[in-house]
Amino acid sequence: MVEQGTENPCVGGSTPSPAISLKKLLLPVRGMTCESCARSVESILKSKGIKEVKVDFSSGRALVYLEEPESLLSAIKDLKSFGYSISYGEVVVRFQDIGQEELKKLVEDLLKVEGVIGVEVENISRRLFIKVFTLTGFRRENNKVD
Repeated sequence: MVEQGTENPCVGGSTPSPAISLKKLLLPVRGMTCESCARSVESILKSKGIKEVKVDFSSGRALVYLEEPESLLSAIKDLKSFGYSISYGEVVVRFQDIGQEELKKLVEDLLKVEGVIGVEVENISRRLFIKVFTLTGFRRENNKVD
């Protein structure tokens, strides 16, 4: 059984989620003021091992193809140090009465959901920390990067 949690996350002792195959994500990037900024964002993302990146300054978005969501989390920290940001949130879900194989399958399935960039499992407190993009403030017609 999985139930929604309401507590603030305490991520100490968590284990990384399993790797998945290539995942396409469209990211909202804030702080870009010119084409040079877009090139800088692309360079930062690629320096973290994200091989396929396309940044569009005019829409404020970056299209990335990931093998490991953790590489994006690391890149987000680097982007912030250069004055750029990618908004994401964290949803905390409590779980109980679920076996390790079911839990592994749940994590794999969550990582396939559009917008999910990471899932951490904390077995002691029986919580999942699901990192998701918050795309508020962007209009639907701007969802494409050419």
